[in-house]
Amino acid sequence: MNRATRFALLAALLLGGYLFFFERGERGEDPEGEPVFGVPAEAVAAVSLERPGLPPVRLERERGGDEEPAPGTEAAGAGDFTVREGEGPPAPADAVEVDLLLQNLETLRFERSLPDGTAADRAAFGLAEPELTLRVERTPDDPGESETVVVGFGAETPAPGNRYLEVGEAVVIVPAWTKDNFDRSAWDLRDKRVFRFDTAGITELRLRAGDEEVRLERRGGEWWIVRPFRFAADSYDASGLAAKVREAEMTGLAPGDPVAPESDPGGAGGDEVRFGLADPRLTASFTVASPAAPKSEAAPDSEAPPDGEAARGEGAVPGGRSATIHFGGESATPPGVFARVAGDPTVFVVGQGLFDELIGSVRDRLAAVRSLRLFRFAAWKAVELRLGGPDGESVFRRREAADGEREWVRESAGGAATPADSEAVEDFLYRLNSTDGEEIVAAPALPGVPARTGRRDPGPPADPVLTITVAEEGDADREGTAPAAGRRETVRFRTPEDSPPTALREGDERALRLTGEAMDEIRLLLAALEAPLDAPSASVEESPEPDPPPK
Repeated sequence: MNRATRFALLAALLLGGYLFFFERGERGEDPEGEPVFGVPAEAVAAVSLERPGLPPVRLERERGGDEEPAPGTEAAGAGDFTVREGEGPPAPADAVEVDLLLQNLETLRFERSLPDGTAADRAAFGLAEPELTLRVERTPDDPGESETVVVGFGAETPAPGNRYLEVGEAVVIVPAWTKDNFDRSAWDLRDKRVFRFDTAGITELRLRAGDEEVRLERRGGEWWIVRPFRFAADSYDASGLAAKVREAEMTGLAPGDPVAPESDPGGAGGDEVRFGLADPRLTASFTVASPAAPKSEAAPDSEAPPDGEAARGEGAVPGGRSATIHFGGESATPPGVFARVAGDPTVFVVGQGLFDELIGSVRDRLAAVRSLRLFRFAAWKAVELRLGGPDGESVFRRREAADGEREWVRESAGGAATPADSEAVEDFLYRLNSTDGEEIVAAPALPGVPARTGRRDPGPPADPVLTITVAEEGDADREGTAPAAGRRETVRFRTPEDSPPTALREGDERALRLTGEAMDEIRLLLAALEAPLDAPSASVEESPEPDPPPK
């Protein structure tokens, strides 16, 4: 037997002896292993994570209280946690990360423990200065009680895949990977969301960059641009833009300790200057409706208040809450833009993409969210159609036929209803619903439409004007009655001979230019709609025999 073989055999014997005397250890009675902490997740009051040479990280369960919530947050509930690093201020913890950590605490088990007295020399097992120490505080059943379980993760065992864990006076063996489940930094456990509102949705969004400002409002489920000029917004695109502000997330924290504005008037030498927040490049404010807020309060129709605390959207507003975020200079590490919520001294970093999209929306005056659709109604919900022109007004109403099918009738001036070509009405409605304008142009002067430029109404124009109004179904007065007319949309078409046709939606301060092809198709469907129904043809039995062909 050569020397190498003897050495390998000796090592195998030593490892085998170790496994027999130590890792074989004492097994618990439970075949699934004994719990390390013995504390259910709902009973954990706090967890401290300690590493050599680093400030401790502490998770603590909040129980709520009478204090006002911090800007951009809701009051903490019974299941909420905060996280802090060292002596720093507490911050909201990420609920998902906390739940995962608590589940790992509850389910951590060991199958073997070292015999009593064999682990007297803690240094031999890496426990003189554990790589990670956990202090788990239990919620006391009695106010006078206090129970804390302390465990320390030591070195890995000679046998691969295991690690020593000190629990009180005992040393147990757990899978090596369990340490990674708890080795979390304060940033890992922090809630990265900038705002934490539990709300029904955003009702207003304001963006300001320098002297330029744009503003969106949501009313009755639809979005409108109200600044720089009033115009219908694409609800999908507008909701997406507003959601990006509300759902903004931090990508990191600004370096250094935050300087509160109160302790540094004017921001000289503090965060206001250091991070470009003394004169923000961009400010975004939004208002969110409370779920219980009345509809009239959740969607106010008034103009924005003058500059001030309420105008910046900081704090409570009728029917909901508002918040403001300021964007400052660029951050190199992590890459992005420094930002701060109004009223909160914490400076953090957000992604460059969010900043670019928001400031781009100011620069292009919300061009990306302007709606070019002529109408926003749903064709299947339409119950009334009004057509106004030089020859008067035609009114079509939908009703339910005896067989449950939809049918349309035409009302005369006296109120009598005659059957209409239902298919032609439906085709006309679907065409209106699917027609887009080509571009936005200045609104023409039209009779009966108040001029928004301060000029007087010049009277009827020389060119023909067609007015189309569509109403969607509202709430029926009683069960079984015909659907009543609800929300209405009106569009006025001007069709000059020497220039492209235009369409002005009611409420807009700009018009839509249409293509000649789109207007021609509307005219064609309109002609089919206005044509009288053909007389019913005779049945086959009543039809006369055709004349014989000439010989």
